[in-house]
Amino acid sequence: MLDGYAIPHENEFNYNELMCLFKDPNDAFISIYRLKTFNEEEINKIYQDLKIKLIDTKIVSPTQIINIISNAAMYNNRYLKSYWMLLKQIFEEYQPMYLNFNSYVWYYFIDKEIGSISDQKFQRFSKCFYYINLTLDVHDENTIYRAIMEDDIKSFVSFTERENFNKDKIFASDLYPLNNENEYSFLEMCCYYGSTKCFKFLRTEFGCEITKTCLDFSFLSGNPDIMSECLKFQTPDQYTMECAIISHNIDFVSFLINEFNLQIDLENCCGFSNLQAFFVYLDQTKDIKKCFVLSTIFNMPNLSKYFISHGIDINTADECDNKTALHYALMYNRKEITEFLLSFNSNIKSKCEETPLQLAALYNSVEAAEVIFTYSILTKKKMIIKPGILHQAVKNNNVEVAQLLISNGADVNGKDLSSKTPLHYAMEYNREKNNIEMINLLLSSGANIIEDNKVNYIRDAIESFKKEIIDIFISYGADITSADKFKNTTSLNYTIKEKHLDFVPILLSYGFNINGRNKLDGKTALHTALVYSQSEFIKHLVSQGADVNAKCVYNCTPIHYAMRLYNNKEVVEFLILNGADINEKDCYGKTPLHSAVEINNMKIVELLILNGADINVKNQQGLKALDIAVRLNFTSIVEFLFSHGAKSHYNDCHNMSLLHHASISNHEIMVQILISKRFDINGKDDEGKTPLHYAAIHTNQKIVEILITHGADANVKDCKNKTPLHYASHENNKEITEFLIAHGADINAQDKDGSTPFQKSSRRLFKSGIKLFCNCCNAEIY
Repeated sequence: MLDGYAIPHENEFNYNELMCLFKDPNDAFISIYRLKTFNEEEINKIYQDLKIKLIDTKIVSPTQIINIISNAAMYNNRYLKSYWMLLKQIFEEYQPMYLNFNSYVWYYFIDKEIGSISDQKFQRFSKCFYYINLTLDVHDENTIYRAIMEDDIKSFVSFTERENFNKDKIFASDLYPLNNENEYSFLEMCCYYGSTKCFKFLRTEFGCEITKTCLDFSFLSGNPDIMSECLKFQTPDQYTMECAIISHNIDFVSFLINEFNLQIDLENCCGFSNLQAFFVYLDQTKDIKKCFVLSTIFNMPNLSKYFISHGIDINTADECDNKTALHYALMYNRKEITEFLLSFNSNIKSKCEETPLQLAALYNSVEAAEVIFTYSILTKKKMIIKPGILHQAVKNNNVEVAQLLISNGADVNGKDLSSKTPLHYAMEYNREKNNIEMINLLLSSGANIIEDNKVNYIRDAIESFKKEIIDIFISYGADITSADKFKNTTSLNYTIKEKHLDFVPILLSYGFNINGRNKLDGKTALHTALVYSQSEFIKHLVSQGADVNAKCVYNCTPIHYAMRLYNNKEVVEFLILNGADINEKDCYGKTPLHSAVEINNMKIVELLILNGADINVKNQQGLKALDIAVRLNFTSIVEFLFSHGAKSHYNDCHNMSLLHHASISNHEIMVQILISKRFDINGKDDEGKTPLHYAAIHTNQKIVEILITHGADANVKDCKNKTPLHYASHENNKEITEFLIAHGADINAQDKDGSTPFQKSSRRLFKSGIKLFCNCCNAEIY
């Protein structure tokens, strides 16, 4: 007998009888998914029904009914406040210790309406609550979204008449079911709420497109007019069927089966607690094997008895993934059904990809897992916990299951196929899951913390930036001084690089050397703070004893990094005041002054000079600060350096002077400055060229004029006996040619090949040049 009902004969499947047998739980689930009231008395009545029909019968636990209600609310959020009233009553009466919401939304409302709780997920999400602004009203008053939700056509039309109305505007909120982007149009929202008036207005006045989401949502809201219109433009698919199952309207499910040949997805039936659709599938397909395996998700021993009475093998497996009924019972933490299945000798070692116990570890099904261990003790069948099961619980931060596994003999130091222990994974996943409790459990259970070349737990603890975890490891004997043993970067440098500046004093309190160096580049914490622009922290490091003259492998001191990477006068001044050597050279022979000039920072150049920087020191290339400034055309810095005694007799490897370089680069002001400083205007390089030669070659007319005006020799010859006029005519530059001739350039001067400037021009067929020279009476044109 099934609680007073006669067991049907083998191979008889009677839909009506099933509906009769399981009327109470079916009605209870329907009352959740089809909730349509804000009335407090009606909500209280629903709550009492849920208690009597689901919780008291142990079909679902308080935690599970909370998950069902929160899930249903996402598909019917107009009544979000009513769903919250149900959840709040469950919290107050049962005070569940463990929650597993699919969305942060419910943790947010718990925090907002009830207050902080000890649940681990809550603690993780709570850090983001400050940035979230959700309401149980879903939408604020006097918004277009509120008008859609209430199908207030008058208000809606008034919003559309505003100048800034955009019919294609997209709305995003985590209070709605997820689609690809979690974004919805106005028309899609009308379909979600079944708002016929607003829907018709958008279609008539704006021709808004009916999307596939519109069709799917129309099956959620169940408005026949909207559904009919959507079916004209879109074809239902399995997601449409999923929405029909969620709606708990069996007519919609039957319609999709009969009209579009869609199939019921049994896992959707179980996931959304739709017993009626589940029974329709069984009635139509007679697939007792699949139905039995998945029926355990409902946690109804009577339903499993029904299948067993039809001769089903308790260990039968789903053909798709080889899971048995026990697998699903453990996946969904169904304690009562697990007990029932084991009483019929269900195989606890049956395997698909995972054993039932592995699935319990994966899904934190602690109550169902406890049943398995109790069963193994009672039956004297020793449960061997294979390597990897504890690891799985640790990866998912399922503390309760991990504790259960350890208490039943799981090897806390066992290694999986990747040669990792559970503690490896606890540390690896720590930042993401904040699993301090799991780490403490493993260490208190004897996890080995001895470091080797592959893992350094104390360093991992430091890189979690959680003092509590470091203290836990130290309390279990970890050596804090070994944190940098196998790492190229010191703990301090890593912490500064990751911008966890508040954690640096904590590391210093553990005795870390503030001047410790990275193995590869030799940087100290002060170097690193400068590299990553942590200006507010530099003073703290120096006050704690950081060496302002520490050198990295490139011989750079912190002030070098301040110059090149930070470019901040205040930081440079602070380092100088605290003893930084401003004349220290790096591996390229550069002093901070060289670097300040290179970045064209006049303020820092002034600061360094006024604090005694050697103004005439050379780098490895033989360049002084003045030489660099001239070549980079930094005129203000050049004038400042000259005014403070800078001298330069620099000639490069080709014997080119600074005036040569300025002439080539067409730096007029710089040429004038250098001439005023008595640079040799007729100085020659290795090719015998003067600045005037280069000005003519590079057609820099202004430079030519400046040089000639200040006494440059217009007829000077280079090693090939070429004058500036030869080069000007060669480049066919009429203006420079005329200017040189007007200032005494010899038009008959011959180079080593015996060519005159005119011949250079005529050979290249420059008509303008030929004409110019022909106008000169003394030109030898033959």
